[in-house]
Amino acid sequence: MLEPLEYAHPSYTNQSASFIHVLGNGHIEDDSLPITSQLTYVSTVRMTEAVRVYYQNPTAKLILTGYAGANTEISTAKMHEQLALALGVPAQNIIINEEPRDTQEESLVVKSIVGDQPVIVITTANHMRRAMGFYELAGLNAIPAPTMHLSRQGNDMKFTDLYPHAEFLRMSQFAIHEWIGILYQKIQG
Repeated sequence: MLEPLEYAHPSYTNQSASFIHVLGNGHIEDDSLPITSQLTYVSTVRMTEAVRVYYQNPTAKLILTGYAGANTEISTAKMHEQLALALGVPAQNIIINEEPRDTQEESLVVKSIVGDQPVIVITTANHMRRAMGFYELAGLNAIPAPTMHLSRQGNDMKFTDLYPHAEFLRMSQFAIHEWIGILYQKIQG
C-alpha cells in the first residue's frame, strides 16, 4: 500500500533552485527538551533533509510553513526555524509563513512567494504524491525531494513479513491516510 506512494517521485538529485519549501508537520513546546525532541519525528526528518538540500543550494531561501496548533503557542514554522538555525542555516535565508493549515494552503502561499521560479519541495515520501498534486494545481514549478521512505522498493516478501508487527500498522496508517487524501483531492478537482 505504501510503496506506490513513496516511489511515485524520484529522490532529489542535486537540481538547483532558489527556493526550498519544507511542509509543516507538528511539534510540542517544552523548553526542557532539545528542538529535535520538540518536533515530531516527521518534522525532524523533513528538516534534516531540507538542510542537507540547502547545503547543496547555499544561496536558496528556505520556506518554512505551518501554524500553531490548538495546544501550542509557537507555530510549526517557527519551530522548524529553530532547527534550521541550529544546523547552520543563516536567518536571512529563511522565509516563515505561519498561516497555512494544510498542504493545499501551503502550496498557495509558496506560489505567492516564488511565482514561476522552481522550488524544491520537501515532505515525507508517502505524502509527496498528494503534495505534488497541490503544487501542480497551484501552477508551481516543483522539484520533489521526498524523504523518510518506510517501504523498500523491490524487496522480496519474506515469511517473517507475515508476522504481526507494530511498524506495519503504522505504515498502513500512513498509506490509508494518503490514499483517502488523494481520493478527496480528485473529488475536489
